[in-house]
Amino acid sequence: MNLNFSGEAVNHCNAKHLLNTYNSTVNDIQWKPKALKQLRKIDARDGAAVRKGVNTELVDLQAAHNVMALVNHSFGYRLRVGKYRVFFDIEGGAACIVHIEEVRKRDERTY
Repeated sequence: MNLNFSGEAVNHCNAKHLLNTYNSTVNDIQWKPKALKQLRKIDARDGAAVRKGVNTELVDLQAAHNVMALVNHSFGYRLRVGKYRVFFDIEGGAACIVHIEEVRKRDERTY
């Protein structure tokens, strides 16, 4: 895994939109600099949960419960981790984490 919070020596991958069938295993997890920056801005407890979710769920995509292939979207896949969504692509057997987004809770004023 190439996780470097300082942004140095991180393997980069193209964020191409690939709608392939789920690969059985992911050989490597790569983080784009933008995703690392977003991860650093998340509080420590939620950031640890996101890292744990990425490390456990992306190892075997066929057994993952919170991963969904996206259709007509700029990213290929989405991982749900609590109130965060981790968007990633699969390229050459490696998961490339592209974007992390917080989902706001709906209330009575939403509609």
